[in-house]
Amino acid sequence: PQRKSDRVLKDLDFLAIEKKLFFSDGFRIKVLGKLTIDVALLKELRLIDYSLLVTRLDREVLEEKGYSCEVPLRLIPSLNPEDGGRVIYTLGIIDYLQSYNMRKKMERGLKVVQAMDANVNISIQDPIRYGDRFLNFVKSIIE
Repeated sequence: PQRKSDRVLKDLDFLAIEKKLFFSDGFRIKVLGKLTIDVALLKELRLIDYSLLVTRLDREVLEEKGYSCEVPLRLIPSLNPEDGGRVIYTLGIIDYLQSYNMRKKMERGLKVVQAMDANVNISIQDPIRYGDRFLNFVKSIIE
């Protein structure tokens, strides 16, 4: 049987199961700062459809397998009291090679026409809106 910790979750699944990532203020500031810089570059390059990969690791399992759990920036300890200090996260942006090209613009236009609402919230957004939505989501899940 698959354990809760062995699953890949999409954003809505994550919100239903995990809900939040609990980091110290220092790590929260560093993570959001680095993601903001990365997203600014992705916006400048006109890239969309990227995702945040969150890896949830059990410190005890890692140590049993001989891995060091020193906490450089790439390993972020959870401050969630429910996990007893056992959880470490890694974060990264993945799937960032989709450009906002004419095909994507036409796809967005078609979906807007189908919905008959220019303000409809569809998944295809221009790079600026996509990046802003991405950062807002990340900010909403990190405490």
